[in-house]
Amino acid sequence: MDGGALIASLVALALANRVLLETATKPMALSPLGNSAAPDPTASPHAAATAQTPSLFVSTNATPTLRDLAVHGVLSALVVCLTAIASWIVQQALAPLALLHSTAFLALPLAAAAAALTAFVTTRWRAPLRDAAWPLIAANAVAIAVLVPAAATPDLATALLRSFLAGAGFTLDLLALAALDARLQPREAPAAFHGLPLSLLNAGLLTLAAQGLAGFVG
Repeated sequence: MDGGALIASLVALALANRVLLETATKPMALSPLGNSAAPDPTASPHAAATAQTPSLFVSTNATPTLRDLAVHGVLSALVVCLTAIASWIVQQALAPLALLHSTAFLALPLAAAAAALTAFVTTRWRAPLRDAAWPLIAANAVAIAVLVPAAATPDLATALLRSFLAGAGFTLDLLALAALDARLQPREAPAAFHGLPLSLLNAGLLTLAAQGLAGFVG
């Protein structure tokens, strides 16, 4: 995959993560059967607040903060690197046996195992991280592993470097999109453009800027 397509894919992945995280962190009041529950007039405000769905992060804001997104991106990059190491080791172990030519189909179980290991280690070091969006982090590792097949590289150092750069690029895209949305969501814009439409325009601007910079550097 060329650099332009990789940049566009990472920006699209970052935008999808931001939309999913914002959707997941919005408070919802659901009944045990999954239907919308009517508010209880006799319930106290504290009980109504505790009945809401908890946030995926430490903060309880309706919108993830830059710190929340940075933590999500760093954890995703860490899982991506672990998945790349595992994929490279499996590829090298099975290559002499000629059992397979690619470990792409192993990305899902390897990413799930890497996410579970990272969650176990990091939550013992910092307990609030257990509320992170670990399934989404594992999905990010699968997507980046497919975009950047580190197992096809000849040595482990190159595979780890490529995966680290892809994970870092994803994290930077996530933070850049949040910063752009904070500055480029004008109130005077038509109501139909608020939210996701302007976020898509910001993602396009970010992709064009990154590809132009890459062409200038190259």
